Amino acid sequence: MVGEESAVEWMVNIIHDEVGGNLVQIVPSEDYPLEYDASADLAKTEADSEARPAFNNLGIDPTSYSRVFIGYPIWWYRMPMIMETFFDTYDFDGVTIIPFNTHLGSRNCGTYDMIRDREPGATVLEGIPISGSDVGKDSSKEDIIKWLNGLDLD
Repeated sequence: MVGEESAVEWMVNIIHDEVGGNLVQIVPSEDYPLEYDASADLAKTEADSEARPAFNNLGIDPTSYSRVFIGYPIWWYRMPMIMETFFDTYDFDGVTIIPFNTHLGSRNCGTYDMIRDREPGATVLEGIPISGSDVGKDSSKEDIIKWLNGLDLD
């Protein structure tokens, strides 16, 4: 959903400014509609059918890193189905995963635990959920920086 994607990008930019690293975006092989309602309807259809939408080649192997930040919006009380495809595709054994997400009131909906269950060989740190209504606020940026400073990234 377009509005949520830009909210995640806002979080990505703050995290990248603080910790650096390579940026990679999971891009669906087939574009989502630009209109919000049509995009939301497609996301609901994907969730209801447990779809596994394809994504374009990332150009890197995310499992070759010792730690990865993985961000996503919550759609229909879960992570987007393309994220399910992503976790089906890669085995993160030995990798530290640091999740973060945006939401419209549902926090992380258990998705951090879902990642832990899907990737038992990975270390999954506690993530940070930011409400879409708080995106862009200085207080939310401060919350993200405080969260980052509380992670043991050394």
